[in-house]
Amino acid sequence: MSARAVPDPGVTYSACHRRARGSAKKARPVIDLIRNKRAAEARDILRYTPKRAAYYIDRVLQSAIANAENTGQVDVDDLVVSRAWIDEGPQFRGRWKYAAHGRVRPIIRRTVHIHVELARVPEEAEPARKRPAKSGAQKAKE
Repeated sequence: MSARAVPDPGVTYSACHRRARGSAKKARPVIDLIRNKRAAEARDILRYTPKRAAYYIDRVLQSAIANAENTGQVDVDDLVVSRAWIDEGPQFRGRWKYAAHGRVRPIIRRTVHIHVELARVPEEAEPARKRPAKSGAQKAKE
């Protein structure tokens, strides 16, 4: 990172997909898998998750990574999924299906809004390792 400007550690890079097809109830367990993971690790998790929502979430994650790369101030290996959440989108009720006793019910087509935010991992110094406490027998020997 010698030729680049030093990025602000508080900056986040985000992306969202509004009105993606699927239900929030089915998408939330998938997005819980990638929260607080590194970007590359999150992509691997989503690639092998056999859920329909994983495809959409992976595309949003790719977009957030591209947004971070586009600034030219951050290395992709330093990014972590700081926030990721699912909101319910509008429901489309265009058709009806027949129900019991001569009634009808709407065919509800649910949508979700997928949001992903990436942040830089703060570079922390290695914490000093503490020695384990001596037991009573070890203190008696001294």
